[in-house]
Amino acid sequence: MRTTAGLFVFLVGCPGIEKDVLTLDTQGIETDSGTTESAEPVDADGDGFVEGEDCDDADPEIHPDAADTDCDGVDQNCDGTVDDGATWQTWYTDADGDGFGVEEGAVVTCSGAPTGMVEAQAAGFDCNDGSADFYPGAAETDCNDPNDYNCDGSVAFSDQDGDHYPACQDCDDDNPDAHPGGVEVCDEQDNDCNGEIDDGVTTSYYADWDEDGFGEEADTVEGCEAPSGYVEAQADGFDCDDTSASFYPGAPEPDCTDPADYNCDGSVAYADQDADGFPACEDCDDTVASTNPIAIETCDGVDNDCDGEVDEDDAVDTQAWYKDDDQDGYGDAYTTLDACAAPSGFTGDATDCDDSDPAVNPGAVEVCDSIDNDCDGWTDDTDPDVTGASTFYADSDGDGYGGQQFQQDACNAPSGYVSNDGDCDDLDGTSFPGASEICDGADNNCDSAVDEGVQSDWYADADGDGYGDANSTAQECNAPAGYVGNSSDCDDTSSVNNPSALETCDGADNDCDGQVDESDAVDASTWYADGDGDGYGDANSSQAACAQPTAHVSNLSDCDDTSAQIYPGVDELCDGVDNDCDGTVDEASAIDAGTWYGDADSDGYGVVTGTRTGCTQPNGYVGNPQDCDDTDSASTTQLTDGDCDGTVTALDCNDNNANSTTVATDADCDTVLTADDCNDNNANSTTVATDADCDTVLTADDCNDNNANSTTVATDADC
Repeated sequence: MRTTAGLFVFLVGCPGIEKDVLTLDTQGIETDSGTTESAEPVDADGDGFVEGEDCDDADPEIHPDAADTDCDGVDQNCDGTVDDGATWQTWYTDADGDGFGVEEGAVVTCSGAPTGMVEAQAAGFDCNDGSADFYPGAAETDCNDPNDYNCDGSVAFSDQDGDHYPACQDCDDDNPDAHPGGVEVCDEQDNDCNGEIDDGVTTSYYADWDEDGFGEEADTVEGCEAPSGYVEAQADGFDCDDTSASFYPGAPEPDCTDPADYNCDGSVAYADQDADGFPACEDCDDTVASTNPIAIETCDGVDNDCDGEVDEDDAVDTQAWYKDDDQDGYGDAYTTLDACAAPSGFTGDATDCDDSDPAVNPGAVEVCDSIDNDCDGWTDDTDPDVTGASTFYADSDGDGYGGQQFQQDACNAPSGYVSNDGDCDDLDGTSFPGASEICDGADNNCDSAVDEGVQSDWYADADGDGYGDANSTAQECNAPAGYVGNSSDCDDTSSVNNPSALETCDGADNDCDGQVDESDAVDASTWYADGDGDGYGDANSSQAACAQPTAHVSNLSDCDDTSAQIYPGVDELCDGVDNDCDGTVDEASAIDAGTWYGDADSDGYGVVTGTRTGCTQPNGYVGNPQDCDDTDSASTTQLTDGDCDGTVTALDCNDNNANSTTVATDADCDTVLTADDCNDNNANSTTVATDADCDTVLTADDCNDNNANSTTVATDADC
């Protein structure tokens, strides 16, 4: 507050005039008659606005017409709002530094981006600000990863259309008919996901401008359906004049005098080139005079009588043909047909005696099959031309095997004969090839050896444990004394070592399996695989053994045997892994667990009271303790109000002291309020308390501290 000292004028020595005092101030002028007149308005800073209009008449840059565009915490245009003309921008927290912020906890400033904050991105906001792998537009390349890295609300491995192909492999996960390996159909979609639409399944359509049903070959399009004015190709051909519906393949040409080629066959009806008396429209071949509607049909491959048929049955020179059902080139004399050429299934020969069997005909060879193969009236053994007869041998002892003494060739075996000659004794019905050899001193099976293979191998059993020694044998029909029928003893000097004994860890092959102290030993220990070498074994990978195997230990307490950093007792980390194998992942005791601060008002800022420790953010907690009042979501935070006194840093004279003055009440931040400061734009100015007239001279040194123009003690000691 500024105070203008009064001006005292002393009138001395004027006759007839009393000594009056005239006091001048900013409110008016007192005259000697006691009346008051209004003073002129003051514009101390010369900015065109007087005190009362100007909110700071000591600063010419501050007035109602000023542009409040500087982000300086000053109300330059006197509208009661600070920095309202400056450019303000909203900033969002980007804790993981991936360039995308979270929508919650936004800060609006005019002084640029606060540390750790970014502006909004067109692609959207971060859905996981704790990991730089998550942001709008992030790649999702692993079909087996369920994380929504690109923040679009879906993940790559989803199969929305249920076609058994995940979204990252499917070209259209909303269409179950579109997937890799799908059948491409003409539906304007890429059904097989090869990057091409309707490839190989479209139809060619031809322009049919005259709408006669036949298209123009030169004007074609490909598509799934015929466009308007287009048709498919016709078997009869293409239109030769697509401007007139009278021209098309097969069109009638009834007027022999009309030169137009209506049926598009390259000829016209009215000509008679062969001069046979029939015009082209009535002649079937107008180049040959012997071909016309009244000609006689002959077997010459030509439609002589123009009836639309060639060499038909009424030709004058047909011949007889015989049915050949078995297609062996020989026909049935009782089934005939007259024709110019052999009809299908007919032949010119009539000598087949069985037209149902292609192996039976006059040219066939007689064989032993009870059939007259060569059609000569004789069968098998009655036909002297028969081939393929077999040799049969007499079987005197009736054992099914013949001897070589007596033999005969025939199609069928004569009585008492068989087809083999392998009997070594045709007088003994128990001796023949294939008979069982027995120990009887005879060659029972006719292999020229006696009692072979029927004697048994016997093995010495010196220790009497029922198991024999393979190195001490005897071959007899029956077991000699001290021998047994098996050779499986591995130590015939000890009756405790044999195939039926139990293996023990004693350095010997107790059960005779060729191995010593193997894993099935009754006293073998269980060892657990320690693949990562951390001294702890895998309960799911074990083996029994007498001695400790390589890379195995006696305990089974490792929960991940692929990592040497994971085992019981190791420090737990916040990594999604049960590091210490206690069955719990990322518990609060993890050495790198974070501290979380209660956020009761859900404004994204917490307080230091009521903290929790953990790897993941608990519900109702945040990672910062920057809230000034956790009961009020609209309260300031330590980011913008360091001392939490309700005044933002830019407007606080000391943002580390909640009791400090503010720019609004102490512009020069000298701790003296504006009303008590002689110059609130100068922190070194005097104050009203020590310099009432604000003339920069302290009260003790001022002759009249209510008059800025008074003398001072320094210059007027007695005032």
